Amino acid sequence: MLAVVIESSHQASTIPDWQLHDEADSTAAHPPESWMTCFIYRLFMADQLCGAPNCSPTNITQFDQLALREIMSDSETNPDKLYDVAAKLKDQGDLPAAVEQLQKIVASHPDHVQSHMALGVYLQKLGQPDEAIKHAVKVTELNPADAFSFTQLSVIYQRCGKILEAEDAMAKARAIQGNPGH
Repeated sequence: MLAVVIESSHQASTIPDWQLHDEADSTAAHPPESWMTCFIYRLFMADQLCGAPNCSPTNITQFDQLALREIMSDSETNPDKLYDVAAKLKDQGDLPAAVEQLQKIVASHPDHVQSHMALGVYLQKLGQPDEAIKHAVKVTELNPADAFSFTQLSVIYQRCGKILEAEDAMAKARAIQGNPGH
């Protein structure tokens, strides 16, 4: 059985230090499952202590406010959480379902770089070179100073049989890195 031990300075500018201790071995510190778990525990404890004179909404720290906003945000519209779903689908071997999930993300969040990166790779693997290239190009538009974005574009161009375009993208990657030579 795990008990949550919360250590916090309760200063608005400081993020609390969280620790989980196994009751069987109180010296063994384990990383928390998530800061959200710890925050929910804090809310539970605050509810238990709410008869105390200092228990009021004004005593919520800045960290608690951020955590509460995260809890209240709709996870079905959070592109990073939706991306995690796509990654799980890909890990389970369902590349078409992962692509479908990623396409939903970019439809509602057209600047979500990770989704465009993954779509570039996955669509190329699924034999859809034009769509793969479109997403890889979008990544370079969103991150024009990122050498890796151009390197990825180069690889996708190469795998799609567009050698001249691949060489051009690689030259841009090298220029960004400050290494224009081969």
